[in-house]
Amino acid sequence: MRILRENAQDFKMQLAIKKHRKSSFTKLATLYPQRVGNVRSSWIYQSENWTKVKSRWKDRQQLKEGRSITIIDNYEVPGDDVGMDDAGNLNVNVSATGEDKWVYYYLKPEEHIWRNFEWKFYVKRKSNFRELQFGFRYRDFYNRYRFRQEKGKIYFDKVLNGQFQNGICSKEFIMELNREYEFKIICFDYYFALLIDGSVYLEIYDFEKSFKEGSTAIILWENNGKIPIQATIRDQQLHELSK
Repeated sequence: MRILRENAQDFKMQLAIKKHRKSSFTKLATLYPQRVGNVRSSWIYQSENWTKVKSRWKDRQQLKEGRSITIIDNYEVPGDDVGMDDAGNLNVNVSATGEDKWVYYYLKPEEHIWRNFEWKFYVKRKSNFRELQFGFRYRDFYNRYRFRQEKGKIYFDKVLNGQFQNGICSKEFIMELNREYEFKIICFDYYFALLIDGSVYLEIYDFEKSFKEGSTAIILWENNGKIPIQATIRDQQLHELSK
C-alpha cells in the first residue's frame, strides 16, 4: 500500500508540473530593480554575528516543540570583504577565519510582497564553499522556499516554522569555479522551477501551499574554517508573471 500511495503522489506531482510547464507565462511589470527604490539600501545584510544565526539551534528546537521564540534582532554593515553596488551586484570575498561564516542578504518581506514572478541573475563561484542558496517567497529566517547548490548537487528545500525539509527534490549539478551561470527561478502559484543556462534542472509543486508570497534572499555559508567564501552575483531582474 505504501508503494501505491507513493506512486499516486508522484503521478499527482507530475500532472501538476506538466500543467504548469505547458502554460505560457507572460512577463508583466519589472518588480526588481525598478520598483525597489534605492537598491543597495533595500537589501538587509547579516553575517555569522546575526542573533538569529547565533541562536538558531536553540530556537529551532523550541519551534519544533511548539513553543514561541523571542529574538532581539540586530542589523549589521558589511565590511570590505562583502561589496554590493548601487545596482545590487554582489561581490563576496570572505576569508576562511572562524568555523561558521555567513553572508546573508534579504529584502524585507513586508515591503516586497511578491507572488508570481521570474527571478533571473548571473552567478559565479570562485571557491568551493559549502552552500550557495537562493530563497524566494521569503518570510523570515525560519520560513521560506529555496534552491540550494551544495556538494555537486542542486536542491529544492522548504523551511517551515524552523523545520528544514531539505532535498525535497535534487539533481546533480557541479558548478565549475570561475564560470558564470545564468540562473532563472520561476514561481507561479505553487509551481517552482529552476533553469540554469536555459535548461530546466528542477521542477516542483507544493501541494501544502506553505507560502503564498514573500521577498527574496541570497545566502552563502561555510563552516569548516578552511575555505573562503568567494562569489559574484550580478544583473538581478525580477518580473511579474501572468498566464
